[in-house]
Amino acid sequence: AAPVVAEVAHDLGILTVGAVVAGFVLLTRGARLWQVVLACGGLLGLAFAVLTPPLVGPDEYTHLAKCYQQSSALLGQPLADENWNLMVRPCDAPWFGTQTGDIGIFAYKETFEHLGDHGCDGAATVPSAAPLTADSINNTLYLGQIAGITLARLLGLGFHGMLLLGRLANLIFSLALAALAVALAPERLRGIFACVALLAQPLQLAGSLSADAAVLGYLFCFTALCLALRTRPARPAELVGVVVLAALIGPAK
Repeated sequence: AAPVVAEVAHDLGILTVGAVVAGFVLLTRGARLWQVVLACGGLLGLAFAVLTPPLVGPDEYTHLAKCYQQSSALLGQPLADENWNLMVRPCDAPWFGTQTGDIGIFAYKETFEHLGDHGCDGAATVPSAAPLTADSINNTLYLGQIAGITLARLLGLGFHGMLLLGRLANLIFSLALAALAVALAPERLRGIFACVALLAQPLQLAGSLSADAAVLGYLFCFTALCLALRTRPARPAELVGVVVLAALIGPAK
């Protein structure tokens, strides 16, 4: 167990120091705050995505089932068996469950051992323990995760690689929304938006399978745009943006 602990601590240290150095360099060279959010948030979010054991993110097992289901629909594969259990690839079936995953050093050991698994059969032919879920009202909340999971299945990655790629895609989508919010906000408030975007909780959600990351991103953009429009008349595109963001925030997931 000791080598695994050392590896986790080493990776976390590198990513954290890298984020601090990147932020310092960008700020001293006059970079825009949205660029700082992308760089620092990318490194810190990567730490959460890599170092959080599978299915340990908030309700991640539920979000995984939703995203996997949508991925199967995109790929034209069966969604469920006669008992309405979600159909998955044979290599994924042992890992699908209906509760939070294991936490501890052996969870890290298992993750690192299987992260490079590949060559998985892409067909969803085995029923899992997870039930088929109702389709989300707003699938854009899962846009990045569905894309990442689908790509991983097309590439034949194993369960752990698929989960990581889904997390990374969600991180990219969430950081893009956060950076947009910082760019939209009034200049005097951009620092506050950047700081909130780089807090641990938003980054932890962004680095896991979670619809809440997209909700926060939409909310950041909506709030930033509303505050900006307090200082000047709105352009037609901005009015459309406010309506679209309000619609995206409103529906339940």
